[in-house]
Amino acid sequence: MAGGAASVDGFDLSSDAVTEARRSSARPGVEFSVGDITRLPVGDNSYDLYVSFETLEHIQEDHAMLAEAVRVLKPGGRLLCSTPNRDVMNPGKTIEQGSFNPYHVREYSPGEFRELLGRYFPQVEILGQTFFRDAYCDGLARLGAVHNELGVKVHQMRKFAGMLRDNEARHFPGPLQAGWQPEFMVAICHSPD
Repeated sequence: MAGGAASVDGFDLSSDAVTEARRSSARPGVEFSVGDITRLPVGDNSYDLYVSFETLEHIQEDHAMLAEAVRVLKPGGRLLCSTPNRDVMNPGKTIEQGSFNPYHVREYSPGEFRELLGRYFPQVEILGQTFFRDAYCDGLARLGAVHNELGVKVHQMRKFAGMLRDNEARHFPGPLQAGWQPEFMVAICHSPD
């Protein structure tokens, strides 16, 4: 709403989450409903903007979610979608091997994320948040391939140690850069006109 939206709809599978959202974010033009993101209770071409942050990795039906986003977006609409980068957050694992995080069905590398989104959207721009040098990520991958939990814990300790000198600007989304890996990826996907 602060960005100029006329209305905002939010959906969650959890009725408790919807109840809390209604309680904490009640304002005119904002509605929260129970809904499955693979089958939203709205008509075709309903939205100019669809935002899904840190959702894709939690659901079995990633393709169904993206097909549904295409269905509910108006021509020329945009999907903003973020997900963790497996190469940093789950080092040494392939997409088929699952995730260290028990709540994640799968995590994507930047190439896999771009390829998946490109199946549904003709234009995809990937940005990154919180970048780490390739050499650091390569070391994590080698460690994670031998012992995944150790690779994950080393990265968590590195982040914890860095909190003392951290700054907010480091976490702003920015373009992908050669020699660096983002911890999180943010995609801007344009639906066909």
